[in-house]
Amino acid sequence: MSFAGPVDIVTEPAVADDIAAFVREGLTNVVRHAEAATASVAVSASPDDITVAVVDDGHGIGETSRRSGLGNLELRARSRGGTLRVESGADGTRLWLRIPIAEERTDA
Repeated sequence: MSFAGPVDIVTEPAVADDIAAFVREGLTNVVRHAEAATASVAVSASPDDITVAVVDDGHGIGETSRRSGLGNLELRARSRGGTLRVESGADGTRLWLRIPIAEERTDA
């Protein structure tokens, strides 16, 4: 696991919960499905956003109609004004979550 930037800027508990859920889901997928030899988690923060990546060297997601976990992560990302990106192939899977850091939440 690696951290870069002022990761302690994530003080809102709900954002921290969404980041933890992303990491949990990403690593659960690696353990259950990827048959990977390695996996990594990287967290990077700037004053504007926080990005979390889960990367593995497994066989990729492949063809499946069941993606409920990834769908849940996409909903979490969107609810925060962020994005989820998934790249998967024979050389592994890369999941990125980007969440903008709001200076003030006006919708709370």
